[in-house]
Parts: sequence; C-alpha cells; structure tokens
Amino acid sequence: MSAAYDFSSGSNSRTRANKNHPWQRRLRLMPAACCCTLLASLTFAPTSADADTTAPQPVALPRVILNNDNTGWDFVYLRGRTPNGPVANRIRTLREASSQYETLGEVNAVDAQSMAVNISTSQFWAKSSLYTLEDHYRFLRSLAYYRDPSPAPDGYPGLVAGPMRSYLEAGGDPVADFISRPGKSVAQQKILSFRLNDHHYNWNYDLYRSRTKKDLIAAALTGRDPFCTKLEQNGAANVEANERWSQSAFTAMLTAFDTGKLDKLLDKRCIGEMCLSADEIAAQCSERSCVLRAGADDGQCDILTLDFSSPAVRKFKLMQMAELVQNYHPAIFEIDFDRFPQYFRPEISNAERIGIMNGFLKGVHSTLTKIEPELRIGLRVPSRRQHRENIGIDLESIDRNQSADYVTLAMPAQADQQIQYQLDPSRSHLKFYAEMFQTLRRLPPSMASYQGMARLKQAGYSLAAQDYPSDTRALATATHLAYSRHHVQGMAIFNSQYYALRYVMGDQSRSMPQPNAGISCLARPDNAAHNDQHYFLPSVHYRLEQSCNAASPQTSNCDLLPIPRTALIGSGRTLQMEMAEPAGGWNSGGLLRLTFFAYPNTSANDADYAAIAKALSIKVNGHDLATAPVGTEVPADPADGATANAYYRSMWWTAPVFNKLFKVDASELANGINKITLSLSQESGLQTPNFRIVNLEIFIGANNKERNCNAVQP
Repeated sequence: MSAAYDFSSGSNSRTRANKNHPWQRRLRLMPAACCCTLLASLTFAPTSADADTTAPQPVALPRVILNNDNTGWDFVYLRGRTPNGPVANRIRTLREASSQYETLGEVNAVDAQSMAVNISTSQFWAKSSLYTLEDHYRFLRSLAYYRDPSPAPDGYPGLVAGPMRSYLEAGGDPVADFISRPGKSVAQQKILSFRLNDHHYNWNYDLYRSRTKKDLIAAALTGRDPFCTKLEQNGAANVEANERWSQSAFTAMLTAFDTGKLDKLLDKRCIGEMCLSADEIAAQCSERSCVLRAGADDGQCDILTLDFSSPAVRKFKLMQMAELVQNYHPAIFEIDFDRFPQYFRPEISNAERIGIMNGFLKGVHSTLTKIEPELRIGLRVPSRRQHRENIGIDLESIDRNQSADYVTLAMPAQADQQIQYQLDPSRSHLKFYAEMFQTLRRLPPSMASYQGMARLKQAGYSLAAQDYPSDTRALATATHLAYSRHHVQGMAIFNSQYYALRYVMGDQSRSMPQPNAGISCLARPDNAAHNDQHYFLPSVHYRLEQSCNAASPQTSNCDLLPIPRTALIGSGRTLQMEMAEPAGGWNSGGLLRLTFFAYPNTSANDADYAAIAKALSIKVNGHDLATAPVGTEVPADPADGATANAYYRSMWWTAPVFNKLFKVDASELANGINKITLSLSQESGLQTPNFRIVNLEIFIGANNKERNCNAVQP
C-alpha cells in the first residue's frame, strides 16, 4: 500500500498559542498510532488490478456534465410530494421520478450526469454499515421534537420523510438505480457527487433537538417566541416543511461532532479496517471544537458545519467516501467543496488550510484508487481564487500532487462568466470544466427605491422576485469564452431543472421552457463560436454573496458589483471583462446595459432616476461610449422562443427607468481583457440620489452565424 496519510497534519496557530486549549488536550489524549497512521491499516479485498496487469483503463472524461442536486429530483418531478400507499406503488412513483430526473440530459445530448449522494452528514445510499436508516431513526426519536407522544395541533404526524428517504424506507436504493441506468438515447457517464461540507438545513439543529413538536408549532403560531428567520415565515405548515429537510440534514454523527459524545451503538463502526470510536471523538471534539457555528439568530439558528481542522472530521468524511466507492464502483467520483464557504476557523491562516487540505486530498486519492484503481476523481471548487484558498484549495498543489483528475470551477451561487482558472488547462494534469447556472439573477423590488412601481405593474411588468433563467446567448458566450480562451475539457451546468422550474407572468404561474439550444451548445464549441453574445459581470445582488467568506455581503469585496455612487466620483471605477471574439468577428454594433437602483428609503422618483442616467458615463478600453437612442431595446434571442423572451422583458428591473443603454462598436472591443471605466459627471447643479450600479451587460452580435446555437436541434 502507498504511504500512510497523517490526518493530524496541518499546523494550527490557535493551538500553539494556548497549550490548555481543547485541541491541545485532545491531541495529547489521542494514541500516536491514531494520529499518524489511520490509512496504513485501511485494507480492502484485492481488486482485479492487483492481479491483472491488463486492468481496465480510466474512462474518458465527458464533454458536458449536468450537475443536478436532489432538489431537482424532489421538487421538479415530485412537486415536493411524499408518495404514500403500498410499498410497490411508492417505489414505482419514486423510480419514475428518478428516471425523469435525467430527461434534460437526454434531450440535450449531455454525456454525463451527476447525482448528489448526501446532504450535510446524512447519506442517501442504502448499502451502508457506517450509518444505517435504523441508526438514523433511533437518533431522530431521541430528539425532544419526537419524544412527546401527545398529538401535535391539526394532526401533524411525526417523522415526515422526504422523497429520498421514502425511497430508502421502501427498500429502494437511489444510488444503485442511478449508477445502473444507462442513457435512453445517449450513453451517459454517471458521476457520484459527494458534498464534503454542507450546511443545508442545519440552521434548524438546535430548534428541532431541543423542543417538542407541539411547542415548536405553538411558538410559530403565536410569534411571541424568537423563531428561526431561515424558516422564512412562522406557521405550522412551515415547521413541517422544514422538519422534512432537517431530518435529512442533521444526524447522530453531526450531534457527536457537536457534543463530543458518540452513540454507543455507533462506536467502532468500520470501513475496511478504518474505524471511528467514541473515545476518539470524545478526545477531539469536546467544547464544540469539531464544528463551526455562524449566523446566530438569538442563539437558535446557528448555521452548523464541520471544522476540517479536526482529524476526526476528515477521517469520517473519508470513511463515507470509501464506503461509496467500495459499494457502488463508480467510474467517476466528485468531491463537492462548493457547498459552504467555511471549513476552518478564522484564526487558521490560508497557508495552514492549504496544508491540511493537500494532505487530506492526497489521502483520499490514495484510499479511493486503492479500492477502485481506474477511478477518476473530480473536485467541484469555487471559481474565484480567493474563495478557493479560503477553504484550503490550491490548484497548483493539487495539480502537482495529481490528487484529482479534473476540477469544475463552480459558480458562487448563480452565474459568473469571468472565471479565474489559475492554471493553463492545456498544460496541466488537471482538466477543467467551466460551470454555468441556468439562472442569472433574482431581484426583488425592495432592492430599489422608486415611487412608480405601481405604474410599472400597470404597464405589464412583474414585481415578483423571480429567478431569471439564462438565455441561450449567455450560455453560448460562457462556452465560447471557456473553450477558446482557456482550453477547458468541457462545460458543466448546475441545477437547471430546479432553478428554471416555474415563472410568473401576470397572474399565471407557468412552466419555464428550458433553453435547449443553449444547453446543447455547451458540447459544441464550433456552434458557440458562431453565436451572438451576451456578457455580464457577477454581482452580490444576484445572490452571489454565499461565495464570500465574509460576515456580511455589504462589507465584502469579493464580487465585482454592486458599485456605490461614491466610488464613481472623480476617476471612477475600472472593471475588467474578459471577452472572446466569435469566429468571423463581431458585427459592427452592440449594446452595453447599466442597471442602477437608488438605495431603499430614498424616495426616488422619475426625475431622480433620469438624473442618474444623465450623470453616468462609461469608457471601454479608453473609448467613450455614446448613449443609445431613446426607445432602443436589447434584441430578443430567437433560440429562446417567444415565451421566454416575453418573460425576460416582463421583469421589473428591465424597465427603462432603471437602465441606461450605450452603443458599443466592435472596433472598441479587445479579444481578451477589456477595461471598462464607469464614472459620474460632476456637472454643476446635477443632483443624484444615493444609488449603486447593480448590473453591467454587453450584447453584441456575431458575423457568420451559419452554425450558431440556433441551428442546434435538441
């Protein structure tokens, strides 16, 4: 076996400063063998590769990965329903939903699809000796929420299971079904995606373990008790809805890492010869030193995640991954780092974080490829270098160590075309995927102060804060930029079924058609190279703030936008936008759109917004841009269809009052980095309210569109 991996490696400035800190005490208590040689004793049955020099080779990496998580499976095809009735009927319903889950990839010739196999510390695979369904139910019934036998108000039943756990309860195995089901029309590679550190629904942890269901519903109904804001609104139905997800999120293992006390029935559970003991957790995890808590709401709604400074945490995660690979033999296994922006306490330096994660990933690679020698390992990591290093990811080290085969550079939360690659994918061992969300933004009217909102509604604009699915131009632009400028292996699209599920036009809620031409174009660089283009810069107002390892998005500088009024005075603010000229070149005319909002509570009227528009000026690569004529509109994209284009134009923030359009000539653009300078006129007497720039987009056509994305037939 390869050299053992030391889970206790990685320095910690906090422990050096205080010898009596729980970390120092726990490390003194740990046996030396446990600290230093956890993997040396990890053994598995011999694989065919051990005896056969003609072992199968690793599969070729795919061109396009459809990276959907279980919210799509749950909400899109089951509409949040939990099937009931006879077991056979439940399994049939759930298997049909699981099969439909892959429809989008089939329709668009996507050659790989991933499945999220866990959420937080909870597992969605049936064949587990580490943490079984019976273990989970024993844990749930130990909580105050389920201990009270008296009926809850309105007859709410206990243990409301979500679809994924219902599948397991009925004897199904969603992971086995996913792996074994071939594509109907396209041969698809199946990727198991493991969420390394996920916080989803862990904000309910303290509420659901400390209160009875009756008390929690009563608190929600009265509103007198401080209640978790993450539940969005108080009410019995909301308590039940969050109960279902909370049961999927926190487990006996999460409680053990939080309290330092592991259920005796879980003591010394093993994968191979690697075991996790109650004594080990007690020694390491006292005083909540194996978990991170953030975002407290009156002490009740802390977001709870695991602290990867802890050797026990890293060991448990490796055991989960090893069990998956041992039981299901995937060809490709992905480790998803992009589920929470915090893995370490603030006092741990980035250098220390990188050291810990480098050692961890080398150990993961050694262990998993020992089980499955031809396994391909991928990492889904933040697209921006700062965010990667905050969680201990250094691509140069990973590439040098060859501890992964590919990296998906993931969007912060919605969409970002301006990815920071750090390495040249054409020269490195690592192959790269550029990820796009199908959804660009969600802007509620509360973000702007405008006295004429009622008139906008009368004019046909929707005031709903709804997701804006990406148009074909934006997907094609990201594709061309990634392939032509950065030589990527392929593209990934995330959660498209879930985020483009519904839209509202007028008083009607309808299904949103998928931009099939755009998705199909991800695998066809030649078509994307001939397509009209839509560039945009990411903004914290497009829900990108979760990518920032900062206490508040208002104090973070990790996103390019918004830009406050004060930053535009004087020399202005210069931004960079990378662009890739299409095959045949840009056509002569394009548009740049700036979107601006007055800050709430400023009572801005039409005259105020007109003053903002008049005062704004912009340069691209030193060229002053002229204002577009009144009445100019961003051209519709025929690939999206009439319904989608009508929807795009109905969103309140696209109204002319919030936007200024500038003319862009192709001669002013660079094939590469473009410098865009925004400034505010200091003309005497011109007064503007306090505002910020929240959006910057460029729309420009392509010459020679014979093979563009419109020509791609799904």
